[in-house]
Amino acid sequence: MGVKPKQDNDDCSILAKEKEQLLLKLNNMTQLQEQNNQLQNSYTKLEETKNKLVMDKNYFQQQCVSLQKDKDEIQNNYDALLSKLPLLQKYCHTTEKGRVCDPCPQGWEKHNSKCYYFSTSVTTWNESQNNCSKEAAHLVTVNSEEEQGFITKEGSSSYWIGLTDSAEEGVWRWVDGTGLKQGFWLYGEPDNKDQQSAGIKANCVINSNEWKDEPCEDQYRWICETQTLLRKPLHI
Repeated sequence: MGVKPKQDNDDCSILAKEKEQLLLKLNNMTQLQEQNNQLQNSYTKLEETKNKLVMDKNYFQQQCVSLQKDKDEIQNNYDALLSKLPLLQKYCHTTEKGRVCDPCPQGWEKHNSKCYYFSTSVTTWNESQNNCSKEAAHLVTVNSEEEQGFITKEGSSSYWIGLTDSAEEGVWRWVDGTGLKQGFWLYGEPDNKDQQSAGIKANCVINSNEWKDEPCEDQYRWICETQTLLRKPLHI
């Protein structure tokens, strides 16, 4: 029996070591694959958790917005009740079921979330504003074409509205301090009537289907405006 050459023994030893290393690497790769699968599963679970948290966040944000609206409505109702407290008897009357407080005072008209009073007597612009203030209201401020259509339903009657440039000539502002954004002027208006002929400035505005500037000391009917007391009648 012959003896294997030393070279063959060395080659076998090297191959055995390489095989052992390859098996070790294969085992490591298997472990890495298992870890990768675990990480992938963990990522999927985290992604699902994230999506649920996003949904929960959106839900709570919607709830927060809804609660804020409810809070604002309650605050507005409280403020309205507080401002109307001295005049509450004008909003409330007794029925068979008890005392009922309506959104608007008796003799006023409700439109959207506002109450309007159309006077039947005449006075100056300043006195008209004072009359409105006594009712916890102000001369009407017109913020849309739809509202303009509502206040002109009385036909050809002329009414003071809460617009003036008394503070600064040519700069029209409402009685609440806001600037004029949309006007419904009669053609050629405002023309500062009578300023040249009589030295009287036309710093106040009447509505006669469309707007005209007139001297504030002239006398016309007026329109008051205020927020409704509540959206619907209150039983107390």
